[in-house]
Amino acid sequence: MAAFCQTLLKMILRVHLEHVSYPHIAQIIALLERYYTPAGIGVDNGGNGLAVVQELLTLDKYKGLELEGRLKGYDFGGMTRLAVRDGKEIKKRTKELMTSLINGALQRKQLIFPSDDLEVEDQFTTHTYTLRDGKIIYSKGNDHIIDAVRCAMLIREEGNLDPVGEEVVSLKPVLTNPIFI
Repeated sequence: MAAFCQTLLKMILRVHLEHVSYPHIAQIIALLERYYTPAGIGVDNGGNGLAVVQELLTLDKYKGLELEGRLKGYDFGGMTRLAVRDGKEIKKRTKELMTSLINGALQRKQLIFPSDDLEVEDQFTTHTYTLRDGKIIYSKGNDHIIDAVRCAMLIREEGNLDPVGEEVVSLKPVLTNPIFI
């Protein structure tokens, strides 16, 4: 039996950084870290993400933030270890795991988005996937907000992954009460 944290997650801030160099992105993340002090920061390793993570973890000017262990970059095409059972690692594709975490939080009514942010609503309501050879293929396009939420969900969940626990079960999306309030 799996126990779920009943913490309500609410999007309180969304920063859109397009055509911004990675040193400036690192500075903005550092500023947000100083102001909000999140328990964890997840970053997509694609694009500038890997460089941003490396800069924040290695440059002396960011050492005072103590981001080691709280900042992590994710390879969406990679695999995430969920548990070890009988000496074998149980893994799931990272992007699928992230998406199932979002689905589960939405079904449990633990994830809330602002009702006045039409970009968030548009991306979540138009994001699609197909099954090909038993693998989920997500639609390409404007999904940066969803990817940011994926990173936030996984960095939060990693503290809860039980190294000898049960496998994570993918939940099928179902109709829920409104998530935009």
